[in-house]
Amino acid sequence: MALGFDNRKYLETQSEHIMKRIAQFGGKLYLEFGGKLFDDYHASRVLPGFEPDSKIRMLLQLKEDADCYGCGNYRDGQPCVGFCHRQLTAWLRERRMKNHE
Repeated sequence: MALGFDNRKYLETQSEHIMKRIAQFGGKLYLEFGGKLFDDYHASRVLPGFEPDSKIRMLLQLKEDADCYGCGNYRDGQPCVGFCHRQLTAWLRERRMKNHE
């Protein structure tokens, strides 16, 4: 199957554009991401070449220059930021363990 999505170009282009927008607005820019930040298997199915962790990898490229706050899947009265932080921390821990194997 031919790839229809250039993941490397996506990461470069999006990161560059976000940094330009941050500069344009005096160092602050609030973004909303649709879909999943990581483990986005639906996007990877419908966009051959899109990697399931592309969005979070793009944000990690900006970690030295941007603060990221997250909110996701508010459930049963739990603070949504705490939920997102736990999910992200677990994902990063799993990635580190895989990279050290």
